[in-house]
Amino acid sequence: MIGVNLHFKEIPTESATQSQRANSKHKIVVKLFTLLAFLKWDKQFLIKGGGCKRREEQIMNRQDVYKEIEEIFGLVPSFIKMIPDSSLELEWKLFKRVQLDEGLIPNKYRELIGLAIAAVTKCRFCSLFHTEVAKLNGATDAEIEDAVHFAKSSAGWSTYLNGMQMDYEQFKSEVKRACDHVRSTQGAEKGLRCRDVGVDCDYVARGKTEEEIFGKAAEHAMTAHGMKEIPPELMQKARGAIRSVA
Repeated sequence: MIGVNLHFKEIPTESATQSQRANSKHKIVVKLFTLLAFLKWDKQFLIKGGGCKRREEQIMNRQDVYKEIEEIFGLVPSFIKMIPDSSLELEWKLFKRVQLDEGLIPNKYRELIGLAIAAVTKCRFCSLFHTEVAKLNGATDAEIEDAVHFAKSSAGWSTYLNGMQMDYEQFKSEVKRACDHVRSTQGAEKGLRCRDVGVDCDYVARGKTEEEIFGKAAEHAMTAHGMKEIPPELMQKARGAIRSVA
């Protein structure tokens, strides 16, 4: 006869199963107590020092933040008071960094950007804030209007282009081609003719920049035409009369 070895898996008895469950629960309880003991030690480590500063020394309390804000604004705005203790210091530091500190973009222009965004998103709180702070940073009423007008134009074209579902790749190609053209002409010499601004003279002020052209034009106007200064209306007309020259 051919011997056949049959291996039967031992079926645990009910008492064995209960013993395994109890052992598993015991292991879980031991792990929980170990974790709790570690957390308690870690808390004591932070409070007593242990190479780290106390939590109270690491984070400004609410009164410290309020004192710093009052020194700058003379009061603590209500919207600051709404911020919970857990994030007050972080929010204040971020606010100072973005709104008050000097950055790559001068503060006046950052506030005008903020005003333009607020105008598009129709937030009256931000519109008021950025308008007033822009004025504090030297923005004029004309500059404020210009920022809002630019936002209106940008939002309007965005609405139109998206609504008409213009082909994006075509739009991108045309914008890049137009910019390349402008760059190619920026280094070219330009000129301003006296006759183009209504003066009976064949002189042409030449230069690569508007400043250079106007400098030569002003010198010519004084020596050839006896003009001590160019009137604003004539300057405006001259600016539109500058042309590329061969």
